[in-house]
Amino acid sequence: MADMITTGPPTPSKFSQEAVIEHAKTGGSTFDPRTGKNLAGSRNVAVGIAPEHSHISDHPPTAAEHETFTAQVHHIVSKHANSAIGSHHDEETGLHHLEVVGLTPSKMAALHMAQHLGENHAYNLATDEKIPTGNFGQPQPSHLNIDQRFEQLRAESPKREPYAGTHFSDKKLDKIQGAQGIQPTCPRQRSGLRQYRPLAVL
Repeated sequence: MADMITTGPPTPSKFSQEAVIEHAKTGGSTFDPRTGKNLAGSRNVAVGIAPEHSHISDHPPTAAEHETFTAQVHHIVSKHANSAIGSHHDEETGLHHLEVVGLTPSKMAALHMAQHLGENHAYNLATDEKIPTGNFGQPQPSHLNIDQRFEQLRAESPKREPYAGTHFSDKKLDKIQGAQGIQPTCPRQRSGLRQYRPLAVL
C-alpha cells in the first residue's frame, strides 16, 4: 500500500484553534498548555512574565501562529505549573500580543511582578477585569531570570489549603448524623448554637 503524501502545513491543535477563537471573541485568551483548558473564570490573576519572549503583530493571531509560539516557549511552560499561554489586544496601539503569563491567586503578587517588568496591567481571570499598574507598558530590564520570576510569584502567593474550623449556622437540623436519642430544642439564635436534651425513656 502506497504511503499517502500530504502537502501544506499540519492542522493546528484544537488547543490553539480554541485559543484564537476566544481571542477574536473577547480580545484576549489564557489557556493552560498542559491540559488545553480555557482558564477564563478561574480564580487566578494573570501577568505577563516573560516579555522578552512575547510575539507582537498587527493582526489577531492565527491558530498556526499560536501553535508555533506555544512550541517556541515550551521550555518555559513545561517547567512551571503556574504558567499559561496568554494573548491580548492592546486597544491603544491596535497590536495583538502572544505571551507567557504567570498565574497567581494573589492580586498583589501579580501587581508586584507586573510593576517589576514594566507591564501596564495584570488580568483578573475570575472577574474578567484588567488591573492597571500605572506603568505605560514599556518593558523594563529585570535582574531576575524567568525561572526566578516564577519562583518569586509563587513565593508571594498564599498557599491554598482546605478550610478547617467550626461552621456556625442557624439552619434547622432535623437529624444529626450519628447522633442517637437526642432531638433539638430551643436554638440560641444569638450565638448560632443549638442546645439538645435526651429523649425521655418510656
